[in-house]
Amino acid sequence: MAEVFINVPALKQVTVKSKFHVEGSAVKQVMNNIEQQYPGFKAKLLDQNGKFQNYLVVAGWYASIKDYVLVTHPEDEREDLIKLSIMIISPGG
Repeated sequence: MAEVFINVPALKQVTVKSKFHVEGSAVKQVMNNIEQQYPGFKAKLLDQNGKFQNYLVVAGWYASIKDYVLVTHPEDEREDLIKLSIMIISPGG
């Protein structure tokens, strides 16, 4: 089970919480399970090529690495995901 943190204003219409738990140990599993709970979630995050929008930073905390790693694709299947953070990039830093 992964803990998900979301700091993206556009997703407030889709998700009820900014922090919640979702079944899955890989980004792909977590994203699919969030989509099942909150239909329309992935549409807000992904561009027409199925990649994360360029204004988002998505990072995963993995048990084996014990650090955050940038996630570049929602289909990432690396196992042992503990936390997934989805944040908007602020203009100017």
